[in-house]
Amino acid sequence: MFIEFISNKIVISIFFTIFISHLIKFIINSSENKKLEWWSWIDTGGMPSSHSAITAALAISIGIFEGINSTLFIVAFIFAGVTIRDAIGVRRTVDKLISCVNKIVASRKIKVTHIKTIAGHTPIQVLIGASLGILVPIIVFFVTKSLGY
Repeated sequence: MFIEFISNKIVISIFFTIFISHLIKFIINSSENKKLEWWSWIDTGGMPSSHSAITAALAISIGIFEGINSTLFIVAFIFAGVTIRDAIGVRRTVDKLISCVNKIVASRKIKVTHIKTIAGHTPIQVLIGASLGILVPIIVFFVTKSLGY
């Protein structure tokens, strides 16, 4: 049963999307900070949006391997849309609000712990993440097809 799970083409697509998106974050963050940024593998925010990548990969994988007329594809497509909208909208707005609160707290020297932003995404981070989520399942499809899998 476990072998069937890990050999599922949708699972393979999602795994590679997660790995590649976090590898890109790790490389970008490590090069910007000139040290290995291991937290990039589990931290939120940054380039690319892994939430956008993963949900797009889920929807595209289901569309490719189960069909775009399946109920599961429609649910995954809507889920991806909500997640992507949240990454660029709500989370980014909350980040801006938190930054303002932190500035007010700092300027008035109020003794409150600095509030960590939740790392909303810029439109380009979401676009790159979603593009990655579309590209990886397509590559998995063609690779598995060429291997006769």
